[in-house]
Amino acid sequence: MDNLYHNTILDHGHNPLNFGKPTNMSCSVENFNPLCGDKIILYLSDDESSTFMFESVSCVICKASASIMTMVINKTDIEERQNLIQEIMLGIKSGNIKNNNSSEDLLCLNQITNYPSRINCALLPWQSAQELITRI
Repeated sequence: MDNLYHNTILDHGHNPLNFGKPTNMSCSVENFNPLCGDKIILYLSDDESSTFMFESVSCVICKASASIMTMVINKTDIEERQNLIQEIMLGIKSGNIKNNNSSEDLLCLNQITNYPSRINCALLPWQSAQELITRI
């Protein structure tokens, strides 16, 4: 499992999905983790699918978590996103994310509990998504 964690985090961190600013944006949120300096801007596109995209200046864990997050929630119905985000945030904190058939990559975030100082890095994108959803 440790190999899966490292490979998945490195892959998403160096080749993130949904990275960049959408051409048609409906809203955005910018957040900062003062403990490590991670900064993320999360965008919601102004189209039927309400696609999440992001830009960040952050550690590989934060960037990978954001990549995985956009991959997972962009496949989820808009009405279900809030509950899914809350469930995954709890899972990141406890190391007990359940595979809800959305992605095996999501399960690598269970290993973050082995690195307590990095939990906030992994949570920042999810917290940003939760904040952005409450604004719409």
